[in-house]
Amino acid sequence: MLTTARPLFLDVPATYADPAGLADQQAEGAVSLVVVRYPAGPAGADPAGPTYDAFAAVSGGLLAVARSTPDYRFPVTPATALARFHDARESDHGDPPTLSLYALDEADCARFLESAYFAECLKLHVDGPASAPLVAEQLARSGCRVGLLELNDFSEGAAPRVALLDLDQLLGDATGDDVELGDTDAVALALAPHLDGVAGRALLYDRDKNRATLPDRAGHGFGLEAAVAQADRLAAARRDVRPAPPPDEEPP
Repeated sequence: MLTTARPLFLDVPATYADPAGLADQQAEGAVSLVVVRYPAGPAGADPAGPTYDAFAAVSGGLLAVARSTPDYRFPVTPATALARFHDARESDHGDPPTLSLYALDEADCARFLESAYFAECLKLHVDGPASAPLVAEQLARSGCRVGLLELNDFSEGAAPRVALLDLDQLLGDATGDDVELGDTDAVALALAPHLDGVAGRALLYDRDKNRATLPDRAGHGFGLEAAVAQADRLAAARRDVRPAPPPDEEPP
C-alpha cells in the first residue's frame, strides 16, 4: 500500500495467516505493516468499496490500526480490527480477506499513523501531472503551511498506492531552495513527477493545526505522539538488547 514500504509477501489467503500471528513473527526491532484487504461486495451493497486494515507492528507487538477505503482513512483499535478479520475469515458469504506484509522504517510508520489520526485540510481529485498546477494553486489558497502531503490512487482495488511526503522537504529537495507555497509555478514543477500515474486524490494534513485541535475533536488527545514515541522506544530497546553478563558463580 505505501509506496515506500518493502513488500515481503502479498495477497496470502486469510486461511493461512492472521495479523496478530504475523506481527508476532517479526524480528525484534522491526517495524512492519500487515495489510488485510476486504474485497468490495456486490455493486450497491457496499458503498464504501474495498476496505484495507493496516496493522502497524513494532517489535512483534500491534501498535495501531488504520482503516482505509478509497475515500477515507481513520483509526480503529486492534481488537476491533482483529474481530472483523476473524468474522470475515469464518464467514461463508463473499470473498475471503487476504493479507500482505510490508517492512518499513519508523519515519514511514509515523507518517502513516498521522494520515489516520489527522484530519485533512485540503482534498483534491487529481489525474496525473496535468493536475499539478491545480494542486499548487489550492495549496496556496488553503492556509495550510506545515504538513504531510498524501497522493493516493485506489483505482486498482487489489493494489492501491499511497505516497506520504513531507511538503517542506519535497519542495526543498525539488528546487534546492526554500519555496513559498505562493510560488505556484515552482510548487507545480516539484509536484508533477510525484503525480505521474496517479488517478486519485491529493490530501494535505497540516501538522500544527491538527496537533492544536486533536483534544477538542476527541474530547482527549488521541495519543499519536505518545504512540510514535513508544514505537521508537520499543524499537531502540530491541536494538540495544545485549546478553546479560555471566554470573560470578553458578547457582546451586
